[in-house]
Amino acid sequence: TLILVAVITSVFTPIVFKKFLPKEIISEKQVKVAFIGANQLTLPISRELESTLYDPVVYHTKQTKSDNQNSESLFHIVEVADYSMETLENTDVFEADIVVVSLGDDELNATLAIALKEKGIERVIVRIESPDLEEGLREEGVEVFSVYNSTKALLRALIESPRVMSILTNQENALYEI
Repeated sequence: TLILVAVITSVFTPIVFKKFLPKEIISEKQVKVAFIGANQLTLPISRELESTLYDPVVYHTKQTKSDNQNSESLFHIVEVADYSMETLENTDVFEADIVVVSLGDDELNATLAIALKEKGIERVIVRIESPDLEEGLREEGVEVFSVYNSTKALLRALIESPRVMSILTNQENALYEI
């Protein structure tokens, strides 16, 4: 009888448990990432971020090209007349969870980053190469990166601990925040 009770319990209990605790559907909210400025840094990153976790959009000024290409782009690019706050307010930039500002002009990058932060964007990441502007932006709560400092940090990591570099750069075994 003890064996019969054990068999019935091991079959019956999971069925009852499943009925009382239905499986919840886990729905991940896509993080909207807006890149202001299309360049050799933002375009590949926006392409790599396209997944069920991220919804990247690149905002770039309209290009006047004589050979206008009608083919479908690999990137989701929204063309804007200029990078003024008035123009950006007519787009979906302010609906983004993260805004990355990476234009060629540090002053414009800093101005846009502070204005976006004041408009309520929680995470603003800006490319600044000038150390003078960097400190002031950090005090405003803006996350700052520079190509020079990033390259320097990567080279140092490659020299000091090459295994860590392989983990960071390997696409298949990439580190993800939990």
